[in-house]
Parts: sequence; structure tokens; C-alpha cells
Amino acid sequence: MLAAASAAATGGALWAHAEQAAYPTGEASPEHNAAQRAKANEATAQWRIYTDVGRDLAAQGRYQEAERYFKKALEMAKLGFGEQEAHVASSLNNLAEFYRIRRQYDLAEPLYQQALDILLKEYGRHDARVAFAMHNLGGFYLLQKNLAKAAETYEEALKVKLEVLGPAHSETSNTLQHLAEVRWRQGRRKDAAALLQQSLDIMEGQGVGATAGCLRRRARLAEMLLDMGELDEAEKLLRRVLEYVEAAHGVDDANTATAAENLAIALGRKGEFEEARRLMQRALDARLEHSGQRHPVIAVTLRKMAELELEEAQRGPAGGAGAGGEAAVRALALAQQAQEVAQQAYAEARAAESDTLPAEGGGLGSWFRRKDSTPLLKRMSQHADLAAIELAATWRTLSKAQAANGREEVAVESMQQALTLLTAEWPKPVAQEEQQEQPDMELTAQQAEQQQEGVPSPVTGSSKDAAAATAAAGLARREQARRRKVEGLRQDAVCATLREMAGVLQRVGRGGEAKHVLQRLQDEGCQP
Repeated sequence: MLAAASAAATGGALWAHAEQAAYPTGEASPEHNAAQRAKANEATAQWRIYTDVGRDLAAQGRYQEAERYFKKALEMAKLGFGEQEAHVASSLNNLAEFYRIRRQYDLAEPLYQQALDILLKEYGRHDARVAFAMHNLGGFYLLQKNLAKAAETYEEALKVKLEVLGPAHSETSNTLQHLAEVRWRQGRRKDAAALLQQSLDIMEGQGVGATAGCLRRRARLAEMLLDMGELDEAEKLLRRVLEYVEAAHGVDDANTATAAENLAIALGRKGEFEEARRLMQRALDARLEHSGQRHPVIAVTLRKMAELELEEAQRGPAGGAGAGGEAAVRALALAQQAQEVAQQAYAEARAAESDTLPAEGGGLGSWFRRKDSTPLLKRMSQHADLAAIELAATWRTLSKAQAANGREEVAVESMQQALTLLTAEWPKPVAQEEQQEQPDMELTAQQAEQQQEGVPSPVTGSSKDAAAATAAAGLARREQARRRKVEGLRQDAVCATLREMAGVLQRVGRGGEAKHVLQRLQDEGCQP
């Protein structure tokens, strides 16, 4: 994340020549020039050390110290190389990245821009290092959801990469992918799909079509195409993904189960329900084999199976039961099973966070494990907040199934259960103090160099304590990042639940309540 040499900003090759520090030339005496060179060389050495120490301190969560050392590294880069030099751009980029991690965006943006300006002055616009810096700046804008600036910056980066690296380079593919995501969020769906297809074509041409990165992009393109209604093209992509995953992991692997589920969803959209059911059942069997009946991922697969049946039910009654026929009946049974498993998983997760059960492992992604998973691993619980999101999703699916069977009033109650879980009864995380800053320590360049080389120093303490502090800080950072992502998922789930609840209320003639829900939808900042 933070690097002593920012390859994105300088291309990496310049670091091999870091010892060749800039020094003044002119009419000064040889003695004066020698003194200046010595001073510059000392600054260069300190720049290296301060950069590495800043990176390590940031990794340990010692942010006040890390900031100070990144600033010192910038000072030494200017002294050793000059004000307008690529190493200074690298130091600016590192400090900007530090502020980005700390979510201090107002401090990060001008530093990213200064780094880019230096590289533009040093190398001109038609240079790969400039394109990399532009790409990084585009990513910063995307993180801030400043889509207009992100698109503009990515487009400029792409233009330079096409001119300098060519249309078949992996870096060109990366910027195409990122620009595709920006266009998708801007609502320019056809442009987004075309850009992502270009990115995939480059990877295919390089012979890396079976890599995990290419498979993820192919699945993402299929997702876009499904949303756009281009079902045949989405099916083709998902069949290729399944073929690749089967070849790499085997027929019964959990990764293959995910690929089978995705293809089944696409087939359901096309009305090809028999093959879709076979794929879903195959996925469920693999999940049960790997994870056991109680694992949260079983609830996810059962919910997807119920939604597949609802897809068929919506196409018209086939058996006369309720409003949706036999498919609606099957959907209701599957949704009830999913809700029971999700409810149990949620209860276990809440108990685990109360120290009743071990609160390790699990999670909706924990199915991605080796085939020799032990029964203990199979029963580890997930985080309570993630379990709540999945439980709310099963309540929503159950509500749809109940409505499809003519039980509209009960459907309203299920939707209310989902909304209550996501709001009033949302599981609060276990109280955790913010990561404490370590006492300020001023390291000299010599002490910092000793620390980098593993030599004990009076200020660093025991290596065991340092390792423990580093591990604890790393866990705290990951947990904070996880919670931010989960909060985004919760907000999306709240919005989806409110939209669906408004529809159910309108269908049962409870227009006044529906109006209240729509107002709440607006208050939550959701799209209508």
C-alpha cells in the first residue's frame, strides 16, 4: 500500500539510481562541491531510511510517528534530489497515500496533484510514469465518488498508456477496467460494458484468460450484461467462467459452486429453469459437503434457489396454488429453509460476540477453503453484522414468496422483520477503542537504520512486543475497513427493503403506510 519506491508514481526503475543524488554545480571550489555532494548523499540515505520507517510505522498503526517520517522523507528527497525531481514525486505520493488511508482526503488530493505535476515537468505528458500517476489520482477520485473527475483522469491516463505502452499492455487493460466501473456508476452502461470487454480482450490476447483476475472481470461483465438484459451474451461468459473454474478446482469445489450459481441465475432470467435447478442443486450439494448444514452459506444458496423459483412463478401460474403455482410453493419452502438457517447463524454470531462461542472464522466468504476442512471450521460463526444482513435478505425473499402464494399481509410482516433487523435491532459492534497511538519517539537516522536491519535499539523495545503491536494494529485496521464495507452493505439493504416494502403495502391497499415508507426511503438518501 505504502511503498518506499512508489512504482505507480515513478515506474520503479529510477530507484536503482537513487545514490546519484543531485548537487549544485557552478563556479564553486572543489572543496565546496565535495561538501555539497556529501550533504546531498547523506540526505539521500536518510530519505531512504525515513521512507521505510514511515511505511513500517503506518503498518503498526503508529500514525503520528508515521506521518512525521513521511514528511521527513519528503524533506530529505528535496534536499538530496532537488525540489522538482521524481523521488520527490514518490515521497509526495507516499504521503498522499498515507492521508488517503487515514481518510484525510483534503490533505491527500493536493499531494497527489503535486506528484503528478512534478512528473509532467520531468518527463512530459507522454511517459508511462505520468500515466501511472494519473491512474492513481483517478482511483483517488473514484474512492471519493467524484465520478466526473475520476472519468476525466482515467481517460487521460488511458490515452497516454495507449500512446506509450500500446493497446495490448496489461496496464492499458487495468485502466480500461477502472474506467468501465466509473462509466457504469455514471449510468453509461453500454460504454462500461464495451470498455470492460476491451480489457478482457487484452488479457485473453496475453494468454491469461484463465487467471483469477480475468475470471473476476468476466463475471463482472456478465453481471453488467444481465442488468442490461443481454442474457445470451451473459450466459456465454458465465459458461466460460464455469469451465475455467471446473478445470482449475474440480467439479465439487466451493468456487465451482459459486460459478454454477451465477450461471443458474442467468439461465433463470432466460426461462431455462430445468438446467438452472440442476446447477443450483449441484451448488447446494457442494456447499453441504464442504460446510455442513448449519453454515451461513447454505442460507445464501437456499435463498438463491427460492429466488429462482420466484422467477418462474412470476412468468405465470402453472399449478393453481395461490397466485404463482407450483413454483411459488417451492419458493416458499426454500425461503423458509433459508430463513431458518440464517436465523440460527445470526443467533450463533451474536452469541459468539458475547464470548459464548469462539468468534473466529466463518463469514459469507469462508466457504472458500480447502476440501479437508474440519468439522470445527465448518461450525465457526460469522460476524453478527454480516449475519444480520443475510438474515434480512432471507426475510425479504420469504416476503416475496409469501406474496407469490397470496399471503400479502404476512409478506408485509416479513418485510418489517427485515427492516427492523437492519435498523432498530442492528447488532452494535463490540466496544473497541480507537487504536492508541504509541508514545512519540524521535528516531535518529542511525537508530532508524538499526531498526530496519533488525538491530535492537533503546527506543524500539522488545521484538516480541513490537510484533504483537504490529499484529494488533493490523487486525484493528482490517476490522475498521470491514465495518465500513458492512455499513455500505447495510445501507444498500435498507434501501432495497424500503422499496420492496412500499410495493407490498401498495398492493394490499395500505397506501398511507406506503407513502410513509417512501418518505423514509427519501430520508435515508436512497434512490427511488
